[in-house]
Amino acid sequence: MTPFWPPARRARTVLSLNKDAGVSPGCDTLLEPFRAAAANAMEGLDLPNVIYRFASGVLVVALAAVLGGCSNPAGSTSSVTDTFNGTVGSTGFDSHSFTVNNSGDVDATLTALQPQTTITVGFGIGQPTSTGCSLASYSESARVGSVLSGTISPGTYCVTVYDVGNIQGSDTYTLTVMHP
Repeated sequence: MTPFWPPARRARTVLSLNKDAGVSPGCDTLLEPFRAAAANAMEGLDLPNVIYRFASGVLVVALAAVLGGCSNPAGSTSSVTDTFNGTVGSTGFDSHSFTVNNSGDVDATLTALQPQTTITVGFGIGQPTSTGCSLASYSESARVGSVLSGTISPGTYCVTVYDVGNIQGSDTYTLTVMHP
């Protein structure tokens, strides 16, 4: 039976922290203390096994915290969901603006239309103008559940719901836009 304590000595693996390892610009100076610690470990710094494991764990946690904060210095890649409600009348349109801070995928979804739930309407996404929304992508046969998808860059955009001849009176709608 192998004794549980003291643990057997194992070969030590040192995390490589060289300057060409794909570190984000601006984070390089934050890694200097970790490079020094790695260099000391490689030069034969002989800590007892328990202390070494503890120090290695602290180093890994600290490194993860530093790199986690620097992994995307330009902005977050998480998505934002904007929800818009409105009313569109016969021969009319209704637009809403939203701002995108990062490039990525965009999905605009017509999620509700009342009281005429089965009709088709116009639904589009584009850029705001002084008179409404200049559509870059649209469907003139959109129903509840219709999705417009694409790639988007930072800027101000708009979504529009409009009548294509099917609305009698007025309908209320809900739509969502998921973007970076």
